[in-house]
Amino acid sequence: MDRYEVILELMAEGGSITLYGARTPKGWKFSRNVIDQTAMLLDEPGIEHDSGSVKSWAAAMKLLDRYPWHHFSPTQVHPEFRRLAFDAVIARYKIESKEDEWVLPKWRRLCGIAEG
Repeated sequence: MDRYEVILELMAEGGSITLYGARTPKGWKFSRNVIDQTAMLLDEPGIEHDSGSVKSWAAAMKLLDRYPWHHFSPTQVHPEFRRLAFDAVIARYKIESKEDEWVLPKWRRLCGIAEG
């Protein structure tokens, strides 16, 4: 059985998104977990679902890109993926032509990226 590690953990109001990774002989594979508890405010059940697994970082980013994940508050970044994660965040901000002044410092800190 594969041993999954947290690659990215992101918190948003009412929920979270977690990207998990497992090392395989051929490299990493990734999957995404989404928890949305906003429905519970209306006395309805919360939502939780997992994606299937994908075998590349680009495919993992596509799993996350279903959501505005780069605007969510990061709480954990796997040490081996700090630079890739930060570069992905910056790429998405460039597309929007605006950086998130509240969240970007958290990304910098968790990814070990100096202000520049």
